[in-house]
Formats: sequence, C-alpha cells, structure tokens
Amino acid sequence: MGTNSNSSSGADISSFSSLLYSYIGGLGAFILFSPFYRSRKSWWDALAARQVIYILRVLISIEIFLCLPLLYCAIDLGYPVSYPLSSYALPYGTKSATSWIFGYGRPCTGIVTIGIGLFGELHPGPRIVCVIGSLFQTIMDSFSIVAVDAYAVQVKQFSAPQGLYNTQLLGYYSYRDVVSIIINIWICLLCSHLSNTVGWTHPPYISYMSIVGGDVNRCDVMRRQRLTRNHHKQKISREVLSARDQESQNLLSSVADNALRVEEDNRAILDLPGGGRGRESGVTPAASTSGLTVTDEHD
Repeated sequence: MGTNSNSSSGADISSFSSLLYSYIGGLGAFILFSPFYRSRKSWWDALAARQVIYILRVLISIEIFLCLPLLYCAIDLGYPVSYPLSSYALPYGTKSATSWIFGYGRPCTGIVTIGIGLFGELHPGPRIVCVIGSLFQTIMDSFSIVAVDAYAVQVKQFSAPQGLYNTQLLGYYSYRDVVSIIINIWICLLCSHLSNTVGWTHPPYISYMSIVGGDVNRCDVMRRQRLTRNHHKQKISREVLSARDQESQNLLSSVADNALRVEEDNRAILDLPGGGRGRESGVTPAASTSGLTVTDEHD
C-alpha cells in the first residue's frame, strides 16, 4: 500500500508539473509574441487584425496536425490506458474505442471546432466556436496528461499491461498533450484578442474588406502610388529618348545620303569632257561647270 501511494503521489506531482508548465507556456507564448499583434500605429487597426489572423491560422494548422496522431492511435492502437476516463465501456486496447478522450471524440471535435477558426475574419461566430473548442481541447488534454502519466508510472514500476504501447510511446503521447495545451491556450487568447479588435458581434468594428484589402496602411499606399508614378515617368522618358534617338539616326542617315549623292554628282561631273580643267585650275567641279556654261553662252 505504501508503495502504491508513493507511486500515485509521484505520478500526481509529475502530472501537476506538466499541466503547470503547459499553462504557463501557453500564456507566456501569447505574451512573448505580443509585439507581432500590432501595426506601426495601433493594436486595433485593420493591419494589426490582419497580422493576428495570420498567426492564428498558423496555430490552428499546428493544432489540427497535432490531432491527427490521436486519430491514428484511436483507429489503430486503441487506448493508451487500461481504464480510461470519460468512458462508458472498459475494453482495453480495442479499436472500437468508446472513450471521448482516447477515442474518436477528442481529435474529431478539435479538428472541426478549432478548424472553423480559419474563417474567423468573416464573422464572430467562427471565432466564438474556436474559443469554445480550444477551451474544450485544453480540458481534455489535461485529463489525458493525468491519466497517461499515472499509467506510465504503473507500467514502469508494477508492470501494468501495455497493449500496443510501450513506455516511450506513452511519453510521446504525454508530450503531445503538453504541446497541444500550449497551442490551445494560445489560440484561445489570440482569438479573444482578435474579437476585441474586430468585434464580438455583427456588424464588426473593422470590415472584412478592410482586413483582407491592400489599402489598410496609408503610408504603404502612398509609397506604391509614388513608385507607380515614377515608373510611368521613367517609361515616358525612355520612350521620348528612344524617339529622339530615332530622329537623330534618321537625320544622320539623311545627311549621309545627301553627302553620298553630292559625291556621286561630283564624280559624274568630273567624268564629263573638260571636267578635269576645273581640277587643274583649282576650281571646284561646281564652279568649273558654271564657267563652262557661261563660256558657251558667250560664244
């Protein structure tokens, strides 16, 4: 009797320590990440609500992932303890588990109720359901920690039947419950904070379009508009410069064509009879040609 009482008291102390660390961890995580719940100007504007929604979705996704091992254990491994709490039947290690904590109830309820919080920005209803679901999961995980830790002590010290579980798997089961409690407390507090920001009733303080839209930060909007105008001006400047370059190239090509045409005309004049006389006299072909023309008229 003394040994049994000592082992049960040791299990109770271990369970109490796990629960205490879990609750403190959830509250501490919410406080530690509080700088990410606000915008540059306020805790209660649309940009702050958007950041809270993003963090809330990440936490809900983690909690849904943590519910999947429970569902696997309920389907394939059965109960982790021989006499589970919240059970109206006592078969050990059966796949048709009737315990709410160690059967299908806890994971399925958590996935549905907490998963609704993914749409918390649409209406206060999903946020309220998510808060209730996270509180319910916290209570169920707390019962699970107490039961699993106590049974793990019985397995180690008194060779209690393990079924398909070993002591290492029981430890993983308990660690999962600890992490789940931390996440659920964080979700509950964060969802409540989001409801305080957006509103617990409908219509909300901040509209859905303001939260999901891109014009919640006036400074960012002005910066984007300025960049757009500068880009437009640069584009126009490039077009003007390209047009000027094209005109310059056309002008240069026309000048070159004219010079080539004049050179061809001069060559043609030099090839005429008597065209070399102008070159010998030091007169340009154009002047020599004019002189020939005048001489012919005089004659």
